Amino acid sequence: MPYDLDYGFTQLMWERSPSVQEQPVLVGAVTTGVVWQFARLDRTRKHIEQGVNSFRAPQELESIVRFLVRALQRG
Repeated sequence: MPYDLDYGFTQLMWERSPSVQEQPVLVGAVTTGVVWQFARLDRTRKHIEQGVNSFRAPQELESIVRFLVRALQRG
């Protein structure tokens, strides 16, 4: 069964978060549990930058965790 990861990124638009002034950029991940893909939402420009690469768990777990830690450090 194919998964539509692109559809999952639309949820970034509806995320309950601080105001645009307090948090102008949201970082998000969409996953099937095995395949992970990341994106950034520039809330000011209303523009989603979707990552080119997708990562597979558990084979690329180190890359997934590294990305998540980096996103949390910037927040």
